[in-house]
Amino acid sequence: MDLKHKKWINRLWLGLLLVFPWVLIILPYDQFDTGPVMCLFTRITGSHCMGCGMTRSVMRVMHFRFAEAWEFNRLIVVVFPVLVYLWFDWVIKAYRSIKMK
Repeated sequence: MDLKHKKWINRLWLGLLLVFPWVLIILPYDQFDTGPVMCLFTRITGSHCMGCGMTRSVMRVMHFRFAEAWEFNRLIVVVFPVLVYLWFDWVIKAYRSIKMK
């Protein structure tokens, strides 16, 4: 893969990273409240796993509904800061890869 192609891919990746949080904010906070259960553990055992409700909890945090986020999954206090850290790390790496080349 040539340098010009890599730079284009990195710019696309950076653009997607910057747009993604705004998409989550634009979507209604209850966007993922209905529909079939996607958790394989819950489908097999019928009980909730430690990650159940995390998507709904993240959506609530993105909309500043912290009490509801806590009710969906209490691990949000650990998971959301990790997600924010990873997002910033990916954005910085994508930006640097564009600037360095």
